[in-house]
Amino acid sequence: ARAGVSQLHTKLVTYAPRVICFNGKGVYAWYTNRTVDVGPQNDPIGAARVFVIPSTSARNGRWQRREKAAYFLTLGQFVDRCV
Repeated sequence: ARAGVSQLHTKLVTYAPRVICFNGKGVYAWYTNRTVDVGPQNDPIGAARVFVIPSTSARNGRWQRREKAAYFLTLGQFVDRCV
């Protein structure tokens, strides 16, 4: 399963977005192979800044809709500062 990490990393560095958003802690934890939290991340990928939002899956019942929405507003502000 981790074989996909190097492929994803190559694509992210090649296409060089300014901001990368991971949908869910689990996805970013898989990518980094460490425990992570939601919100802005300290480690860039290439030149891109990284932000993790709570998973938007309906199976993610720990987060209320309004809490998820607040992270999207924060993500928007994060993007504005990065571009």
